[in-house]
Amino acid sequence: MIAFEGVSVDFAGSRVLHDVHFRVGAGALCALVGPSGSGKSTLLRLVNRLVAPSSGTVRVRGKDVAEEDPARLRRSIGYAIQSVGLFPHRTVAQNIGTVPRLLGWEKARIAARVEELLALVRLEAAGLAGRYPAELSGGQAQRVGLARALAADPDILLMDEPFGAVDPIARRGLRAELRRIHAATGKTVLLVTHDPGEALELATALAVLRDGRVVASGSALELLAAPVDGFVRELIGGGDFGLRRLGLLPVRSAMDAEPPPPDAPAIDEAATLLEALSRMVEARSGVLAVRSGAGAPVGSVTLRAVVERHP
Repeated sequence: MIAFEGVSVDFAGSRVLHDVHFRVGAGALCALVGPSGSGKSTLLRLVNRLVAPSSGTVRVRGKDVAEEDPARLRRSIGYAIQSVGLFPHRTVAQNIGTVPRLLGWEKARIAARVEELLALVRLEAAGLAGRYPAELSGGQAQRVGLARALAADPDILLMDEPFGAVDPIARRGLRAELRRIHAATGKTVLLVTHDPGEALELATALAVLRDGRVVASGSALELLAAPVDGFVRELIGGGDFGLRRLGLLPVRSAMDAEPPPPDAPAIDEAATLLEALSRMVEARSGVLAVRSGAGAPVGSVTLRAVVERHP
């Protein structure tokens, strides 16, 4: 869906991206991670031509973006940023309907789409559509920004530190909403984040940048299983490398078919091994009963299995 082919970018005589070769598959939620100044946002902005490459080619949907009309390209791609960028003189509904209006949609169609999106981002409370940005909380404003980015139903969504300006509680909620929306829509998402934990939690694929170069890419499990060097290991794992890996694996990956003791605390089979470890510590138990989503017993998981037998 998105391809960077030997892309370099120079700003004021300095090279900020160096010969980047990288692809984002259709339907992926791909996170760009790396320290400040590593080139994450520059790489993302190449996709909608907010930045032009000094050399190389950027392709979107198989086409060279340099040959695309910039306005038409941008209207076909959703774009959500940390500062949200809502128009202060327009209501929530008017903000969400911005791109559909530019595309010439009829009023009834825009109104229906706004209502649909307010429900999608869980902002359907009575009266909220008529509020102005100054009347919203940070989390609400960020959800409106996400709805606006999705308004014309683009197949690609660019997100540049979209949750960086909200408090931790709102941030967790927004992450959950993004996972849910991505699962429901199957859109291709390119996400810039400075938070490796956020990337590991959300992404189906990651690219690690350092000094304008992509130094590692792959799924979260691939990068945690075999980091290419100490920098990648420290960035995405820090001091909790093993725990972060457990946070990506389901309980069923280390589950036994044997029934647990009758008094064993329970955990859902879809929970992560990290959640299982936390439950064991909390309950002071070395074994958990594993149950299906419907509550039926399906086996057990032990502390030893979590530590020794996970994939």
